[in-house]
Amino acid sequence: MFEGHDTTAVALDFALMMIACHKQVQDQIYEEIKSVLGDARAKPTYNDLQEMKYLERALKEVLRLYPSVHFISRNLGDDVVTASGYELPKNTLVHLHIYDLHHNPDIYPDPERFDPDRFLPENCQNRHPFAYLPFSAGSRNCIGQRFAMLELKAAICGILAHFVLEPVDTPSTIVLVVDLILRTKDPIRVNILQQFDNIFNEETDRHVDIFKEIDDQSCVPINPPITQLKLKTIAVEESAMGTNLQFNTEEEMSYKRAVFTIGDVLLYRLIHTWLIYKLVNFFSPKFFEEKKALKVLNNFTKRTANGGSQGVHEEVDTFMFEGHDTIFQEQIVEEMGLVLGNAPQKPTYKDLQEMKYLKRVVKEVLRLKYDFKHKEVKQYWFSLPKMFLLTVLVYVAALAAIFFVLKWLKIQISNYAEMSKVAGPPQEGVIIGNMWYLQGTPELIFQRLREARKNFYPIYKLNAMFQCGANILSPEDCEVFVTIKKKLVSTGLF
Repeated sequence: MFEGHDTTAVALDFALMMIACHKQVQDQIYEEIKSVLGDARAKPTYNDLQEMKYLERALKEVLRLYPSVHFISRNLGDDVVTASGYELPKNTLVHLHIYDLHHNPDIYPDPERFDPDRFLPENCQNRHPFAYLPFSAGSRNCIGQRFAMLELKAAICGILAHFVLEPVDTPSTIVLVVDLILRTKDPIRVNILQQFDNIFNEETDRHVDIFKEIDDQSCVPINPPITQLKLKTIAVEESAMGTNLQFNTEEEMSYKRAVFTIGDVLLYRLIHTWLIYKLVNFFSPKFFEEKKALKVLNNFTKRTANGGSQGVHEEVDTFMFEGHDTIFQEQIVEEMGLVLGNAPQKPTYKDLQEMKYLKRVVKEVLRLKYDFKHKEVKQYWFSLPKMFLLTVLVYVAALAAIFFVLKWLKIQISNYAEMSKVAGPPQEGVIIGNMWYLQGTPELIFQRLREARKNFYPIYKLNAMFQCGANILSPEDCEVFVTIKKKLVSTGLF
């Protein structure tokens, strides 16, 4: 839900803008649609979409210029040596800057030019296999990349069958900003010349209906309607969720707001690197805002998935507190009938011994629910003076905290020294490090990240409060990190 709708919506935003800005590309896509379908307004099948090779190259070029997921972050679980020869110590935050990778002039000549033919087979032969990562790569690549490409193809196919797009916003007029995914400061606008009749499938019906509603405007902002449309598409996909959401209620609309809130919080925590630690983040001005947004997202996902499996804890709750679990009940009742017969009677000792299934159920309940050692400790707890126990706990907690902080400082100081060989913006002291470089508005941060690529290729560091981060820019170094299986762990941001 979280990644599936917003990334595709943003990709479609940029695709419509680039197609509108390049009339020759738009015409060639339309001709390909007619060539494959016969009638441009016919419904494309899976095989039809697979045959649209030029449309696929155009979409790949859009994702090169504007990758929806423009960076990937991981925390090193072990020391790693990059292909460029730098040794990065354990616990270093590693950021793979996909946007910079895709705009490297040594890999893509004239990188700002929109050219779908970059992805002709003959033009890809000598390109580094990790120079193009819109869906990441390796064992952690995007599991929905084929679905996303088919969805984008179907949307473009249906829209161009009924509309002619003309540019309003162009790559030179939009302002890109840093967020959880790549966004523009203001909505992207295009001119739509309408020429529609019957729409080719249900998803494209919804696209066209949105454009019908705003057709009286000469300049149409496409980001908001497409974002909501993609969210609806994911939610109503019967094969995936089986839930119909129209996003007309405050509860449903709050999900959209929560997605943007989480993006804002993530940016804030990435800039203030010390907030990666949960204890420190508790004092962040955005802590409760983050928790509130996460609660909305979690509740929405549970509702959309119709309750779904939430792990062992929810299964235990269902069994222990929801007495109508018919699977267990029916088998227990059936066993009781076999042992006791149909007549209501009290079971004897022998009868109870014969109820093997009931015995297994009770044992499983006791395994999940009770810990007898814990019970003995609890009884012993209440036999001691409460103030004495409280005092001991306070001292133990204080000593543990001091030990943890000293150990953490030792590791971070060691890592800080090892990272001194990696170039980066100048330092401004131990506390702020060189993170001052990323202070400012989201659009200013985006610009400074692009400047850093030019000044510090293929790798540069950003650090604060002894927390070190490495920004990876070359395809060779990206290959090292996306193919590692055991040395990357979650950043712990969420």
